[in-house]
Amino acid sequence: MHAWKLPSSSRSDRGFTIVEVLIALAIIAMAAAGVAELCAIAIRTARAARDETMTTMLAMQKVEQLRSAPWASSDLALSPPGALAATTAGYADFLDRHGRSVGALVSPPADAVYLRRWSIEPLPAGGSGTRVVRVLVSTVVRAAHVSSAGPRARHATESLIVALRSGR
Repeated sequence: MHAWKLPSSSRSDRGFTIVEVLIALAIIAMAAAGVAELCAIAIRTARAARDETMTTMLAMQKVEQLRSAPWASSDLALSPPGALAATTAGYADFLDRHGRSVGALVSPPADAVYLRRWSIEPLPAGGSGTRVVRVLVSTVVRAAHVSSAGPRARHATESLIVALRSGR
């Protein structure tokens, strides 16, 4: 008679231990956390790049509007001191996320995303008939954050364009 022999149980037949499974899950969780952090950084960077591009475009748009205005128009009237530092009626407007004007009020409407301020001053060197046009565009959130902070360096998502406009 033939005796049947039970197969011997080897390490590969038993599968994974709970410790091995937990270690593998911990490694996967750490990798997923790293990928999630990279995604968050990429989203913040893309948002900042979009804001920087938009603020630059909106500042350029206003500079071109002011540079093309007739010399005697009210658009080129000298601004009061501090027009870039504080929202001044007639020298500021709010824009939505697409760059459309949503009002020229002193406080932002609910759909305002960008704040555009400008100043028009005579050329300091006494150049008669020449004006310095400055346009500063920032996000409404950023503008609210720094409004009481006093003098400061410009943030990466703010754009300041300076141009000269001479009379004819």
